[in-house]
Amino acid sequence: VPGVPFELVVGQPQDERGDATGFAVWRSSVVLASYLVEHAAATTARTRAIELGCGSGALAASVAAWLGLESHATDRPRLVAVARESCAAHRLAAQQAGAPMAGPRVVLRDLEWGRQAAASYASLHGKFDLLLGSELVYALKGVPVDAAITAFRNLVATIDALLAPGGHALLAYCPRSELEAYFFKTLPEFHLVASDPLPLQHLKLSPDLIAGLHLISLSRQVNV
Repeated sequence: VPGVPFELVVGQPQDERGDATGFAVWRSSVVLASYLVEHAAATTARTRAIELGCGSGALAASVAAWLGLESHATDRPRLVAVARESCAAHRLAAQQAGAPMAGPRVVLRDLEWGRQAAASYASLHGKFDLLLGSELVYALKGVPVDAAITAFRNLVATIDALLAPGGHALLAYCPRSELEAYFFKTLPEFHLVASDPLPLQHLKLSPDLIAGLHLISLSRQVNV
């Protein structure tokens, strides 16, 4: 990740079927982590970050912690177990590079998306003024419409429950199908608004890495 003076090494367990989706390190996670570093002043203006769907690497959560934020990373139990090892490796690499993490250790927890689970998490751990996610807006062609709508409603409800007043979410993803429109259609129900895709060309990344990716910001709708 450009601007991070140590390598973020991530284990990607495989079986005979290859990488499961959650164990792959998506290029969008590298772009999101790079964006946090490139916009360090805006990032460090926040105090608490949470990454949803952190996968096996928890790259965004780790970079947020390196920049000094209290950082949480969440996913399914099997992924959290691998991410815990990755976060420990990231912290050690930072220390060995002479650029130790400015924030405390990343807190890793299981979290299923949905209003009730997210509200319980917020009750235990508080809300967050920066929410991060890579490839959360994800629906392949052929997925049943009802399943896509349910998944996106649970995702948006989770964001709503965890996002502190005045906070915002940064979501990086690669558009795949028209089904992803249901994510954006769900936002107004929870009084959230999405920005237009943010510019990425200024990041110190190869054009191939950012090609086709979108990075959007979500914030609370303000009634005037």
